[in-house]
Amino acid sequence: MIRDLFKRLKLDAVQTVLVDEGRRVRQEVLTRLRDTLRGEVDRIDTRIALLSEGGPKRGPKRGRRKSAGSGRKRKGGTLKDAIVKTLQKAKGALHVNDIADRIKQVGYKTIAEPRNLIVQAYRALADRSLFKKLGRGNYSLKG
Repeated sequence: MIRDLFKRLKLDAVQTVLVDEGRRVRQEVLTRLRDTLRGEVDRIDTRIALLSEGGPKRGPKRGRRKSAGSGRKRKGGTLKDAIVKTLQKAKGALHVNDIADRIKQVGYKTIAEPRNLIVQAYRALADRSLFKKLGRGNYSLKG
């Protein structure tokens, strides 16, 4: 009987310690979450303030904005020129990924990462006067 009472007291003490530890851990997690949310609220408040002030201040617009693709001329030609050469060499349709891989072989020089080059190729291939879309991502020369 005394042994049972002693074991029961130990068990109660262990359970009390575990409950206290669980509360401490939950409090730490909730404190971290609160701090994160405060940071997000501060960022949102900043954005709201910018919107109410009319946004970030910009200088006056000067001249006409250039359209996409009207940048500097390259020695090796434009991206469209390189795509045309690539499709002429292929003598048929190619997927955009294959076009992006083969563009450099025809002399097109770029520092763009492969993923960005694929996006640029998609934009260039949107010119329906030069290219014909045959399916999902597959293009050939028109005519």
